[in-house]
Amino acid sequence: LRKEDYKDFSAVTVAINAVVRGKNITQQELVDGYAAAIENAINTLKIVPKIIEGLNQTIKHDQEITFKSNADIKDFQMVLLNGSEVLSSNYTLKEGSTIVTLNKDFVKTLNTGKYRISIVSSTGSANTEFTIIKPTKSNHSEMNTPETGDNFTMIFLVALLFVLSGGVLTLTLIRKYSIK
Repeated sequence: LRKEDYKDFSAVTVAINAVVRGKNITQQELVDGYAAAIENAINTLKIVPKIIEGLNQTIKHDQEITFKSNADIKDFQMVLLNGSEVLSSNYTLKEGSTIVTLNKDFVKTLNTGKYRISIVSSTGSANTEFTIIKPTKSNHSEMNTPETGDNFTMIFLVALLFVLSGGVLTLTLIRKYSIK
C-alpha cells in the first residue's frame, strides 16, 4: 500500500504502530487481534481519485477524447471543464472504474488551447489537462493510399540491373574469347 494513493492513511498507521513485536505462540490470540485491526483499517481506506488513462492528450477539433479515472462509477458526480460543469449530454459515461468520453460535437465547440478536466466523485476529483490543436490542412502526401501489392523497391530494381549487367558482360567476354 502506498500512503499517497489513499485519502486518509492514519488509521492504518495507528493499527501498525499498535503492534507489539516479539510475541510467542502462547499469545497468538493477541497477534490475531493486531492483524484484524490492521485489516479493518485497510478496509476503510478510500482511494484518492486520479486519471489512469488519457493524461495530457493533444487532439484536433474533430475528435472525441476519453479519460479514465480510478474512482468507482457509483461515486461519480460530474465533469468539470476549466472549473465549469459540463452538461451530461456532452459526454458519455461508462463503467470500468469511471470512463468519460467528451463527444466529438462538444469538442468542436471548444477553441484551440489547453483545458483542465476534472472527473468529480464523492471521494474527490481526478484531474488532467488536454490540448486542442488547429486542424492541419490536408495535403496529398498525408492522404492514405490503399495497398496495391506493388511492393518492389528501388533497391531491388538497382540490384536487378547489376545482375543483368553482369550477365551481359559475362556473355560478351565468353563470346569474345571463345571465337579466337
